Amino acid sequence: MKLSVVIPLFNKEKSIQRAINSVLLQTYKDFELLVVDDGSTDNSLSVVKGIVNNKLFVYTQKNQGVSVARNEGIRLSKSQYVCLLDADDEWESNHLENIVKLIEQEPNAGLYLSRFAEYDSQGKYFLGNISLTTPYFGEILDFFKTFANSRSLVCSSNSCINKVFFEQLEGGFPVGRKVGEDIYVWLKIALISKVLFSSEITSLVHRDAENRTQDRITTLEIGYHHLYFSKNICRIDLDEDKKKSLIYFLIKNAFIQVGGLLEKGNRRAARENAKKSINYNVLLGTFLYLCTFLPSFIFSLVRNVRNKITTSLQK
Repeated sequence: MKLSVVIPLFNKEKSIQRAINSVLLQTYKDFELLVVDDGSTDNSLSVVKGIVNNKLFVYTQKNQGVSVARNEGIRLSKSQYVCLLDADDEWESNHLENIVKLIEQEPNAGLYLSRFAEYDSQGKYFLGNISLTTPYFGEILDFFKTFANSRSLVCSSNSCINKVFFEQLEGGFPVGRKVGEDIYVWLKIALISKVLFSSEITSLVHRDAENRTQDRITTLEIGYHHLYFSKNICRIDLDEDKKKSLIYFLIKNAFIQVGGLLEKGNRRAARENAKKSINYNVLLGTFLYLCTFLPSFIFSLVRNVRNKITTSLQK
């Protein structure tokens, strides 16, 4: 089974070689690696072109954003199964081997995930929680609730997408969006397909990498997944239990995003985000909106407590 790997690249000259090397050193060898440079202005492209390997293919485009780069890489890929990796991050050597085992268990799922660990902005390693029994290998029966209650379940560096389902999303990753564009894709795929997960840690996310958009939530932009689902939640045809789980995720995620915006002093954006959540649940959305009038330090305290609760390992 051949896999495709897509790395979108923009100004990551210090970390891109680490990412590429982690792919080329995989124990599973049947793959192609596509790096899509999104108009880098540093030496990123030179670093990539200095790596000679017949599995590596490099494409360039003018700067249009990470969504365009990801979409282009997926379009150019030759495999039905496309694994994503950010240029900041890296994989353990058995990552693709683990993904292949998931695919072999259920070839017709839409999303395959292997647990990730993180290095925070100070370079300290930690492992977020997952609300599944461990070890875990197989289908996630309630993806939305599991996603809501987990911290290391899905990101853009631990996911493998089945193009059969990705191509059903109009436009793929939303172009021009910087917040929630990836969450939108995970949710949309989970609405139309199965999601499989392995609790084996095979991805490493570096929040301390250079030029990382660590403070996306400080912008005035509301997460795209909330812009989309707040308008369309009533039109989505789901059974009652699945819809409740989706709304559960959206409400909980809205609380996290609003809290982050308030903590960074973006009260206007926080209130706009809270208003969107009223479309999910009038009572909880209204409560969240009222919370935006509280002092921001309260949300810093809540975040610190949440981080302690949702972090299961540090070293």
